[in-house]
Amino acid sequence: MWRIKALTEIFGPCGIGWKAVITRQWLETYESTVCAFCDIDLYVKQDGVWSDAIPGTGGSKFVSQTRNGADVSDECFKMAFTDAISVAAKMLGVAADVYWNDDSKREDQTKYSGENDRAGTDTLITADCAKFACYLQSVYGKATAKANLKRLTGHDSTSDVTYDEYWFAMKKIERELSMQREPDLVGEVEIETLKKIVSALGGDPSIDMERIAGVRVEDVPALTKQKCGEIMVNLNRKLDEQEKQRKKQNDA
Repeated sequence: MWRIKALTEIFGPCGIGWKAVITRQWLETYESTVCAFCDIDLYVKQDGVWSDAIPGTGGSKFVSQTRNGADVSDECFKMAFTDAISVAAKMLGVAADVYWNDDSKREDQTKYSGENDRAGTDTLITADCAKFACYLQSVYGKATAKANLKRLTGHDSTSDVTYDEYWFAMKKIERELSMQREPDLVGEVEIETLKKIVSALGGDPSIDMERIAGVRVEDVPALTKQKCGEIMVNLNRKLDEQEKQRKKQNDA
């Protein structure tokens, strides 16, 4: 809506100062996921003259699989359309400050720039040197803090670190720490849901879990929520196939 507001403020009301013409809408399927796409031509009027077409492509999910089955969106084409407007509006510089890094020393930096491109583009951290050094020691220990400083920033001393290098180093540390954390394991709700689906497929959860779900019953509590969700999607697909077979037999 912000982009539409900006277009209206600059060019006038939609249909008079600017307009978006849908040129194509379609669906694409990958396994159990269905996505909606929309191509548009965006036109703006300047000094009473319409511009050439400014193309934009947007997308959104129509059908996505969750642990509870298929989730269908009745607004997928609307969302794909507004997404396409956003893409086309970027060609006019709308929301450029979101995509372009505000950096007076390096004007070629965007949010997509790599760490090597951005390194050293700001002033030294100065007052934060001691704080950064203490943080490195708390994470890696005093014995290896200096070696990790060199690995993360390329410097031997925190007094040589710039704010950009400090920011990227903190992001790297956060990623490393997140990989060491305990995975998000399933709870009682997920376990009971999995057992009910196995039962619906005609099995005994305590006996047939591995045959039907591909995981031993004693290993279920150690599943991550993501892995459990993937198993449930596959089981729901089996339930759908089972229901189709039952319907065919009833029709016969």
